[in-house]
Amino acid sequence: MYSLTVDAQPEHLLREAKSLLNLAGRLGRLGAWAFELSSHQLLWSPEVCAIHDVPSGFACSVVEALAFYAPEDRPVLQALFEASGDEGRPYDLELRIRTAHGRRVWVRSIAEAERGPDGAIRGVAGSCQDITEHKLAAEEYRQLAERHATTLESLTEAFVTLDREWRVTYANSVAACVFKRSFEEMNGRVLWDLFPEAVGSSFDVHYRRAMDTGKAVVFVAFYPPLAIWAQVHAYPSSQGLAVSFRDVTEQRRAEQEGRRLTAALEERVAARTSQLQAANRELEAIAFSIAHDLRTPLTAINAFATVLQEDEASRLTVRGQAHLSRILAATRQLPGMPHSVLELARLSCAPLRREAVDLRRIAHDVLAHLRTADPARAVEVRIADELDACADRSLV
Repeated sequence: MYSLTVDAQPEHLLREAKSLLNLAGRLGRLGAWAFELSSHQLLWSPEVCAIHDVPSGFACSVVEALAFYAPEDRPVLQALFEASGDEGRPYDLELRIRTAHGRRVWVRSIAEAERGPDGAIRGVAGSCQDITEHKLAAEEYRQLAERHATTLESLTEAFVTLDREWRVTYANSVAACVFKRSFEEMNGRVLWDLFPEAVGSSFDVHYRRAMDTGKAVVFVAFYPPLAIWAQVHAYPSSQGLAVSFRDVTEQRRAEQEGRRLTAALEERVAARTSQLQAANRELEAIAFSIAHDLRTPLTAINAFATVLQEDEASRLTVRGQAHLSRILAATRQLPGMPHSVLELARLSCAPLRREAVDLRRIAHDVLAHLRTADPARAVEVRIADELDACADRSLV
């Protein structure tokens, strides 16, 4: 066993040192143990006894001590304990025990061989510490990290985290696919070394602005080496920068194609409008010509029919007089036809002139004209009393 020469130390100092060691052992749930090869005696400190839920001074054999450990941990512990006593090999293990009260506890067991003046191994000594809280906290952190990793891996967007030195600390599988590099290849490397083409680009400017100002940024930029358009959100924190990417290349292409098609359509509409305007001008010229050409013969017909009625009506038969009356009635309507033709030609260029229109009156005028044109035809017609509309009178 190791020994300490204490004869020269004052007794009160020894008591204080022992008290401090006991306090440290209790607070840290740390105790000591020793095994002597010659006597096969195993000694536990009060702290080790407390960890195992046994009374202070509890004595047991190595076999009985091993029985506290989980069945799956015993073979490893027994092999290393024997190797330490036979060959002097130290060990440091984290193991599970079931205490005398049935509690399940994680312990850290450390051991090394004790040698005599001649160098021969005379025993094994070590420590035993209750690390249950540490293991539970580590397991809780592991589960939390696993949940976070699962969440980040379920994202449809690339997600990367960077520390304050621009080193990659995490990248999900989507990011690995987009960047064509695995997380292992990126982990711990500086972003600008991984993507030197990004230095001085929009990515560089926006990332540094987010890091410097502590404010999130959102932007869309093109990265030529990967030939992609990316919509980027960068969120700064005290640890660094969290960045999410969404490949919007197809969306951008669709937008560009839409703009191209719109421009082409506008060009076609402008060309078609120009063609229609030219056609309208030609139609209007033709309408003016027709109106001019009709006006002279119509005026002559009306004049001669009037003279004929005034000078020769007595010589005509009743039937002839009826025909002459119809000719005069028709010629009285003809002067408005050139004007109507001109108005029709201007319709494609002129706006509608809406006003109140009495459809009943127009219907009666049309009916009277038809009856005059064909008096022998008997037709029963019903026209409502009120037929008002807001319309362009000339078109009606």
